[in-house]
Amino acid sequence: MAFAIGLAAGPALADEPGGRITGNIGDRPVTVEVWRAQSDAYGDAERGGVSIYTRHIAPDNGLGRLSLGFEGTFTEPFNIELSIAGVGNDPKPHINGYWEADEDALTLSIARSEVRDNLLAISGTVSGDLVFRPQADRNTPVAAPGDSLSVTLDFDARLEVY
Repeated sequence: MAFAIGLAAGPALADEPGGRITGNIGDRPVTVEVWRAQSDAYGDAERGGVSIYTRHIAPDNGLGRLSLGFEGTFTEPFNIELSIAGVGNDPKPHINGYWEADEDALTLSIARSEVRDNLLAISGTVSGDLVFRPQADRNTPVAAPGDSLSVTLDFDARLEVY
């Protein structure tokens, strides 16, 4: 697992929470907005936690909400998690399982992090292989060894700090 941080004096923070996640989920390129009302952070530039959520990515292709979270110091994070809800279409969209990985299967690098006036601007990259779990039981083994989903995602988010 790699994790690096650069505190930059770069451009000023935008005034409002938001942001974007771009990259690839499997062989599918994606761009999705950060869900402002559900995403936030706590702490300061030295230590804290981050929760980034999106709305459905591509429900027609079975990809629902994305969740990325981590906490700890910015040199030694812990509890890194990434999940993407699976969405079914019978008879209307519903969650039927999810793709997930934790810090053992993920690489997270932070390119920039700046806290100012209760707003965290953070950008970086997360990559790894997610496995599919049915919604009913987190301990259910993966249905088949091929049930994994490779992701490489760049995030650029502005989050309210509590």
